[in-house]
Amino acid sequence: MSNRIELTCIPVAAAHREQLLSLLRSMSQGTRAVSNRARFDVYEPADRDALWVLADAGLEDIAKVVQHEAAGWISRPIETHTLEALDAVNPANVPDDAYCVFPILVPDPARRASFMALLQDMMKNTRREPGNYRYDLYQSRGGGTLWMLEAYVDEAAIEIHRSSDYYQANVPRIVELLAAPIRVHARLPPGSGAG
Repeated sequence: MSNRIELTCIPVAAAHREQLLSLLRSMSQGTRAVSNRARFDVYEPADRDALWVLADAGLEDIAKVVQHEAAGWISRPIETHTLEALDAVNPANVPDDAYCVFPILVPDPARRASFMALLQDMMKNTRREPGNYRYDLYQSRGGGTLWMLEAYVDEAAIEIHRSSDYYQANVPRIVELLAAPIRVHARLPPGSGAG
């Protein structure tokens, strides 16, 4: 498994969402047919104006393929974020029916050590939760922005996580150590009716 991943955000016009989703799922199945260890997960964010692909870096130029195959379906420029693993221990592909959360964190550089200590405690405890598939930490190029890639069995597992003692104790302290507000993207499973 690569220590780098690419998170590609593909903005899609509502009228073409299902067509693009079908194309991406076909690409995902083709990639997994070649290598069952390859990561190529397709996500449907709750905001419904984009589709996301989380793939091993260098696996395939997703943006280039989509622009070639589906240029008329895209509603604005495609964004690709290359992320380096800081602490990622869950290499398996996340099931399509998982509930996913992607917090984007920008710690205050002067307080990064304190921030990372709290985050390490969160990772250690969250990974022990029975409803957790993934709780991985990645950083953007340059290291200033951190991405948590979280995946849970269902919505109840997310609520159990958020009500835990360590979450209640650590999250307010983590927020105090940030240089910018947390941005959270969520992805509900296909067919959940979210949006």
